[in-house]
Amino acid sequence: ELIREKENGLVCRAGDAESLAEAMEWVLTHREACGRIGREARKTYEEIFSMEAFRKRLEEALEEAEGDRAHEL
Repeated sequence: ELIREKENGLVCRAGDAESLAEAMEWVLTHREACGRIGREARKTYEEIFSMEAFRKRLEEALEEAEGDRAHEL
């Protein structure tokens, strides 16, 4: 869901050596696209997986929980 094939990453089937080999071959034959994919992958990391993104989601969840609690009182 988060990784879009050849947009911000490559997807291989787990445990499937042929799938991995196909992805590796694609990288070797499409080197010019790898820089763009890498930049998009970094954006995905920053927006979803970084500590800053985690902090923001945690703060939002705590604020929501606090708001729900206030309504209960």
